Amino acid sequence: MSNKKVLPLMCISITVVIWGLSFISIKISVQVLPPMTLALLRFLLASLVLFAWLRIKEPGARMKRKDIPRTLLGGAAGITAYFFFENNGVKLITASEASIIIGIIPVVGLLAGSLLFRKKLSVIQVVSVILSFGGVILVAGAKVSPAAGAGAKTSGYLFMCGAVLAWVVYNFLTRPLHKGYSNLAITCYQTFWGTLLLVPLSLFEFRFWQPIPVSIVFHIVFLGLASSALGCFFYIFSLKELGVTINILFINVIPVVTVVAGLIILGETLSPLQLAGGGMILGAVTLSVSRPSRVRL
Repeated sequence: MSNKKVLPLMCISITVVIWGLSFISIKISVQVLPPMTLALLRFLLASLVLFAWLRIKEPGARMKRKDIPRTLLGGAAGITAYFFFENNGVKLITASEASIIIGIIPVVGLLAGSLLFRKKLSVIQVVSVILSFGGVILVAGAKVSPAAGAGAKTSGYLFMCGAVLAWVVYNFLTRPLHKGYSNLAITCYQTFWGTLLLVPLSLFEFRFWQPIPVSIVFHIVFLGLASSALGCFFYIFSLKELGVTINILFINVIPVVTVVAGLIILGETLSPLQLAGGGMILGAVTLSVSRPSRVRL
């Protein structure tokens, strides 16, 4: 292995652990804080760090007026909408289940790109799409039944599917911005708009506000500084050094981190069917970023 690859591999590995543990922190925090209030506090912290970093790294960075609407929409999708769905979803289902469903994002993005841009999928890519959705059915179907609490579980899975769609929309909105701005600048300005849009949603939760225990403060700091700020820094660095394919393969391990942490910290368990579904999703994403088959459909 080249010495130049050691540092970015360490960075993406740390990012995977941080983002895997973030589902645990969210699960613990939303038992005390309303979902949107948690998101607002998290991204207020993240915004301060990200903009300080931007001023140091790119003191002359400015967003052109013509790109503000796209940046605002990207922030609305990738920050406001995504964390509306994710935080509410994690509140209703286990952190492990939530992270597994989020794992289908690359495959859903692949399918959406095919539908929007009329690109034919390879046989391998079609198989990855089928595997991923089959995996979600196994993960969710094992717990959605006429039993008590099934309604809340169903809502939780639907929220997580909403998070997946929000992130895919975010990716398509953001893609054109990469031609004129760095990843850091895009992240900073979208985080600003997304955080601003979280304010009114948080105010709707006013009647549920309560004093924040010290233990929850630590989770907010972890989510804001480690997950959103440091994780972003490490991810951008490793993306530049390693490329998209390797990064996605590493990111694919996030549900594994969450499942192990959920078992140890929260006592969460997955049924054999859910584990099989998680394996299908893991395989689907790995296939989707592998060398495409020459056979097209």
